[in-house]
Amino acid sequence: MSAVSGNDNTIIGHRANQTGTTGNTNTIIGMYSMYGLTTGGNNIALGYQSGRYITGGAVANLTGDYSIFIGNNTLAAADDDQNEIVIGDGAQGLGSNTVVLGNDSIVTTALKGNVTIGGGNMTVSGTLTGLVNSAVLTNAEGTHDGGNNVAIMTDGGESFGTDNYIGLTIYNNTDGSSGTITANDGTTITASLSGGTDDDWDTNDTWSVAPGPLQSGTLFYISSATTILHPATANYVAGYYSTGANVIKVDPQSGSMQITLNGTPTGTNGEEIDSPGAAGDFIWMHNQSATVAVSHGRSGVFIDGGSS
Repeated sequence: MSAVSGNDNTIIGHRANQTGTTGNTNTIIGMYSMYGLTTGGNNIALGYQSGRYITGGAVANLTGDYSIFIGNNTLAAADDDQNEIVIGDGAQGLGSNTVVLGNDSIVTTALKGNVTIGGGNMTVSGTLTGLVNSAVLTNAEGTHDGGNNVAIMTDGGESFGTDNYIGLTIYNNTDGSSGTITANDGTTITASLSGGTDDDWDTNDTWSVAPGPLQSGTLFYISSATTILHPATANYVAGYYSTGANVIKVDPQSGSMQITLNGTPTGTNGEEIDSPGAAGDFIWMHNQSATVAVSHGRSGVFIDGGSS
């Protein structure tokens, strides 16, 4: 290690930060780690040659701040990256304000417990396996049995997950009203209804829960045959699998197109989703606008594609 003129640095290892840095509060541990760093500060490097090079592994990483490199031969994306986190043997960063977990040999990344994704976009490259959803509509319709002229819908036969439906839309199919759900427990759903004949709940009123305008751009799993409320003027893509046929239906606003993979599909009406054979998996994507009801009678994934 050459002379370090910066303050509050911790540097341990053979030729760790060999060039010396004028930066402050760096923690550099490992042989050749951040070897060429000259001016960066507030970095952490742990492991053999961690943070030494940029993309390609030949050009030195000379500057940069607030970055973390954990693992042998971890690479910055470029010189002078800021707030770059790179973890894993040979892992390569993606640039300033990014996080990389693992190298290209990793086949499984397990995140236990709740995982929160912020307000940015989520990008998936490669095959997406399994169910990825923002809401699971396990019990998406039923009948109110909680008395007349009440503000809260009650269905004693249900077992909703507490607060699972907050932000979705509940429809009183009997009086034509609807509202955004603000709370729910195992058997009740709370929403301020409007747009109907009396905007409350009476015994035997039927209800349904569906993605509404607030869910534009989100993904849903419909776990039982039900009625989905969707825009009359929407652009959407629907596809499903049944034991009788494999069908992908592409139904734009201006007309319908069907792609039949096996068998003969039914349901050519632009507002109808249907398939031959037994019920199976179902996928549907649309853009939110006005709302109409569609009975699909299938289970599957619902993707709301945003405003049209």
